[in-house]
Amino acid sequence: KMRSHLMFGWQSLFLQLAKGPIQRRVGLILHGPAHAGCRLLSNPYRQPIGEITSTAWSPALSSRVAMAYVKPEYAKANLSVLVTVPYNLPTHKMRGAAIKKWVRRGPLRSAYRRIVAANVAELPLVPHRYPEPERQKRTLGARLRPFSATLRTTAAEADSRPGAEAPQTKIASRPRTESRELPEGTTDLREL
Repeated sequence: KMRSHLMFGWQSLFLQLAKGPIQRRVGLILHGPAHAGCRLLSNPYRQPIGEITSTAWSPALSSRVAMAYVKPEYAKANLSVLVTVPYNLPTHKMRGAAIKKWVRRGPLRSAYRRIVAANVAELPLVPHRYPEPERQKRTLGARLRPFSATLRTTAAEADSRPGAEAPQTKIASRPRTESRELPEGTTDLREL
């Protein structure tokens, strides 16, 4: 319908498809407190680049994580960004004109806020652990991206070396106290 121009608003839809998305949804690993509604700033220049939509504590990563919408050029893994966390104005100490001035500046005010560092991460932040069908297991190495910055070799580097096999990527996580290995040829826990 859209190609034959039978849909209302086809001009604006084609324009959006041609330009690409205005914002992209990314995961954040926060290095301090933050909440929904906090603004994201670029690291060296402190220009507004997006907004946090939700935050939670991640026991698997032992840190606070968040989801945010950012400009597409800042939606790269391991990119460092800043979060501005506004806090309440001390209205009992301030005059009316000062209160109006700081309220008018909104969440990007230069005082009565805290700057928190964060790193952009790809979603999902923690990969799932349930068994996968056999055809998905073959592509698992290409989809998993560990959080550790010191990755020995990647699949692309292994492909470039003659006679080398692709390494198994491991996710950096806390050691589990109780782990169970699946026997060879078993793809489902219900078969045990």
